[in-house]
Amino acid sequence: MKEKPHKRDKCPKAFKRKSDLSKHIEAIHTNTDRLPCPNECARTFKTKKTHYVHMKKACPNAH
Repeated sequence: MKEKPHKRDKCPKAFKRKSDLSKHIEAIHTNTDRLPCPNECARTFKTKKTHYVHMKKACPNAH
């Protein structure tokens, strides 16, 4: 099993790279502004990446 040395006390998740831990903390453990779907499907997203993927592939109102 690969070692995952980067973790925080408040969460059982661990990561190989510190940058992945930072992204996880920002996306899951902070109260950052959420990005709304502009197509009125009522979904919101904490990261630009998940917002982008939703818009390109998953939004039922985008097509």
